[in-house]
Amino acid sequence: MEVYLHEELVFRDLDVKDADDALGYLAEQLFEKGYVKEKYIVAIKEREKEYPTGLPSTQPAVAIPHANYELVEKTTLAIATLKEPIEFHNMEENAATLPVQIIIMMAIG
Repeated sequence: MEVYLHEELVFRDLDVKDADDALGYLAEQLFEKGYVKEKYIVAIKEREKEYPTGLPSTQPAVAIPHANYELVEKTTLAIATLKEPIEFHNMEENAATLPVQIIIMMAIG
């Protein structure tokens, strides 16, 4: 059975200033640990600008960022709970933002 969730990719009370900072941190962790190609770090930020991933839901709000499967070496998830909520754009209403406190970054090959 394949395991897609690894302790080394779970981050609790992450202290970041904004969505871009959070995306960069998680993508860099995925790259440094060999799960994605280096281009994933830029691609995830670019995709978030075009297709926001903030899920409209009850609190705590969640974002589910991901990038092109061709940039993934091994399928996994990077998960972070945030010390303080940060604004992500709403996937259903791009002009609106949501105070996200959980990020589930998907690296799916």
